[in-house]
Amino acid sequence: MERGFEEILHRLVIITHVAAGSLTLITGVINLLNKKGGRAHIRWGRFYFWCMFTIFVTSLISLVFFVNNPLVFLINVFAFYQVFSGRRVVLRKRLDLTRHVGRLDWGVAAGTSVFGVGALLWSIS
Repeated sequence: MERGFEEILHRLVIITHVAAGSLTLITGVINLLNKKGGRAHIRWGRFYFWCMFTIFVTSLISLVFFVNNPLVFLINVFAFYQVFSGRRVVLRKRLDLTRHVGRLDWGVAAGTSVFGVGALLWSIS
């Protein structure tokens, strides 16, 4: 990659990450003030989910291309897993799929568990 392009991309990733993080904090507070299950709660909850997804993706891009800080990425993995699993619970409840857990759910749980074991091994090495 050309040096100028790499700098621009790095700044864009940082700006996007910070903007999504700020919006996540704001929408989290807004959603705490809304009635659970109401129209506004659902709308802000979706926005919160996609902001968290953006944070996760930008942290992955940052880890791969710019900053080698696995600890920060692990924190993002676990934070996103909480948001992802919450969203899946709500979607599955709405579709009345509460009896069987889907492959996607097991796959994401297994992947997060692998990250957890990796974090444990990394911390004791």
